[in-house]
Amino acid sequence: GEARDTDDAEGKVTGTSDVRPTREAIEALLPRFTGSLSQVPPAYSAIRVDGVRAHKAARRGDDVVLAPREVHVISLDVTGARAEPAELDLSLHVEKGYYVRSLARDLGERLGTFAHLAELRRTSSGSFTLEDAIALDAPSDALRASLLSLEQVVRRVLPVATLTDEGVTRALHGKVLLEEHLPGAGDGLHAWLRPDASLAAVGTRTEAGFVVVRGFPRTT
Repeated sequence: GEARDTDDAEGKVTGTSDVRPTREAIEALLPRFTGSLSQVPPAYSAIRVDGVRAHKAARRGDDVVLAPREVHVISLDVTGARAEPAELDLSLHVEKGYYVRSLARDLGERLGTFAHLAELRRTSSGSFTLEDAIALDAPSDALRASLLSLEQVVRRVLPVATLTDEGVTRALHGKVLLEEHLPGAGDGLHAWLRPDASLAAVGTRTEAGFVVVRGFPRTT
């Protein structure tokens, strides 16, 4: 029932409506918001327009118009609804670049009313979930204890392969590697470990051989 200039609860109210769509009407519309589609980001976003962040331009009173972007929604489901206050709970699985604030705005408009994002909770990002999260205001000892090493991270997000000693040298000099330098490595992006299990590089297989995408020399 409310539109806000930021498309979330922190913004100023720019429109109101007494229209309250039924849950059935909302669920019937959700398939149109799944799959690959075009989405206009919120004016209050970090996207640069002529070198300036859109949210900075919007706050100084500029008329910010952002171009639509292609986004992808894997799933979108209603998980709860309340009449007073009029609130809707949604669960989304989306790919990079998606704005949930834009969904709230667009869903309201398509239902003949106004809407904005009241609360957002990211339950996972890739292989990391809320079980891995820690509050920013937690004691410093707890924050340090929760930090993951590079090796721990890459083992969770990438397949790994172990370099030979010669492979480590070649990788850190940016040279193309052969099967003999990286036994057992498959296609696609891999984390390449030294024989002592420390991270040496991230690389991928090409027609010419294995090439480095990013190297990680030892630091002292």
